[in-house]
Amino acid sequence: MESLIDKIVSYLTSGIKLDVITIDSEIKKEENPEENPKLPAKIQSAINKLKTLYGVNITQKHIDKELEQEGSWKEDAGGVNQEAQTNIKKLIKDCNNKFGNLGGIKSGYRSYNDQVDNFGRKVKNDGRTIDNVQASNTIPGFSEHHTGKAFDIFSTEESWWEARPEVKKWVADNASKYGFRVTYKTPGTLRVAEPWHLYYTK
Repeated sequence: MESLIDKIVSYLTSGIKLDVITIDSEIKKEENPEENPKLPAKIQSAINKLKTLYGVNITQKHIDKELEQEGSWKEDAGGVNQEAQTNIKKLIKDCNNKFGNLGGIKSGYRSYNDQVDNFGRKVKNDGRTIDNVQASNTIPGFSEHHTGKAFDIFSTEESWWEARPEVKKWVADNASKYGFRVTYKTPGTLRVAEPWHLYYTK
């Protein structure tokens, strides 16, 4: 018959084992975000590609930052939204007519795989940290560009916009007339301000 001491030892031992298993599971979760049940398989696959193609190891910390900033992951639409593209061209045309030839669309639709290359090159080729790149680029799966409704216009350089405050103000004041919003008007919990990034809300 099992003694009281044996029962206590058995209980304590099982508790320790449980704690070790739990801690080990949390460590693996941190090191392997591709196993995160919150993310769809296609996004998990894209995150894996960042590591295999560029040596960029995205952790749960980076994913949590994206969720805090963006609210959720974004569906890959498979291409540009034609209505959004028509309206961004109207906005650009009217802005150019008012201020001169400023340029056009710098970036539009991006697939998950496009974002793998976009993010990976900036870390690997430019020698930047993940946190530094993440301040102005999402990890794959979280960009509004995936939806086909987001566009970067004129320039993605902050200095360009600071040198043209009248253009920056016009875009911010008039974007809604064309069905858009400036997503990052001010710095967020993760992203810097991006006066060039417009998202079609209709």
